[in-house]
Amino acid sequence: MLNKVQEIKKMIRIRPKDLDLSDKAEGNLPTPYESFLETCALFARTKIDYWGYPVPSQEPYDSKLLSAELLLIKAEIAEEFGFDESFNPEEVSSGGSEGTKVKRSRLGAEERGEIAEGLRNKAYQILFGKLPTPFEGVA
Repeated sequence: MLNKVQEIKKMIRIRPKDLDLSDKAEGNLPTPYESFLETCALFARTKIDYWGYPVPSQEPYDSKLLSAELLLIKAEIAEEFGFDESFNPEEVSSGGSEGTKVKRSRLGAEERGEIAEGLRNKAYQILFGKLPTPFEGVA
């Protein structure tokens, strides 16, 4: 993991409850949300290594590498949970003691894949300065 979990949580701006995950710790164990982000970061690092981009063995990491990791984490979130940053409410209800409640809509499988592909391509472009060719197998 290149970025620290707490930094990832701030930078991706996705609340755990939007993914139906808890961010409450029990003891010294990471929360389910933190565990998920760590897994996504591992997948991101594997993808970056697969692409052949040189990753230093210790900090400091360059900003391109850190940005690419965040984009790849967002790609995993989009693919796994069907979550997109754009605000597209499925249902809005107001009133009562709870105030206004908004239920987000989930993306379909095809839309998930398109968004994840776009994020992965953007990460590749940040690292290498060009879009991947179809033979490089990025998406």
